[in-house]
Amino acid sequence: MIGSLPHAAVAQTAFFDQPTDTIALTGNTTLGDAYTIEAYVYATATTAASEGRIYAEQLDAQEDKALAANGGGTIGVVWNNNCDASRASGNPLSLGSWHHVAFMRVAGTYNLFIDGVRVDQRPATCAGRNTAGSRMSVGAFRYIFGNDLHESFIGYMDWVRISSIARYAQGGFSTPTAEPLVDANTLVLLTFNDPAGTTTPVVQGSGLLSATVASGFAGATSPQFGTGPCDSIDFNNDGSSFDPTDIDAFLSVFSEGPCIPAAATCNDVDFNNDGSLFDPCDIDSFLLVFSEGPCTLCGV
Repeated sequence: MIGSLPHAAVAQTAFFDQPTDTIALTGNTTLGDAYTIEAYVYATATTAASEGRIYAEQLDAQEDKALAANGGGTIGVVWNNNCDASRASGNPLSLGSWHHVAFMRVAGTYNLFIDGVRVDQRPATCAGRNTAGSRMSVGAFRYIFGNDLHESFIGYMDWVRISSIARYAQGGFSTPTAEPLVDANTLVLLTFNDPAGTTTPVVQGSGLLSATVASGFAGATSPQFGTGPCDSIDFNNDGSSFDPTDIDAFLSVFSEGPCIPAAATCNDVDFNNDGSLFDPCDIDSFLLVFSEGPCTLCGV
């Protein structure tokens, strides 16, 4: 079984909860015979295996680059018109856990990884085509040639990156959980450290110019920024994470007692943000994240 990764307790995210949630990107990527398309995500719902778009770039039937992952399946695609069937597909993601997903080309192979474990490998015989008029997006994507909508990944995204190199070993690797920094090989990087209500998320990388939410097709909607599936484990907001006083404070407030210490300001006890207060699942979630485990959502 593919294991879940530790939740980055203080990381901001983008929450895609509608199939039409999207961020339109302006720019272009140029991919050769080595590249990596990857993301760190937390799925909250199962969608069709061919849907669940995390990233897409496409122009008519000429160019198609995509990474899709959800509870139905995982797919990486870089397609060159009239060339090879350049995709790899693999396991669905388990819900309610953080996962690193990567689609990577190394010379003659396409490789798909979940949490550093290779789940598919296919031969690669053609380079991905790069066209100046292509469209890019994170989340839902309107396929230009067929004029149909590919639905968004449903869940939380911590970061998305496209690189002009193969970042990892083909045989498997220790997966990154920290947000990556931009470097000379970064074509696209979004880390979603944006305030709630933003309409123009910060973008980095040589292949990107700008980003706009809820844009690119009729009915497009915006993801929510600035929240993760679980709150910070600095429950009493004293600036210290992984601090036993946060456990004392959480259990005290959960029992309808005072915040600890008395001068502190504690968060609410809906730690996993499922809308249910004084729910034992929040205790489980808090203790798991405090132990560097996954956030747990009730009912998932």
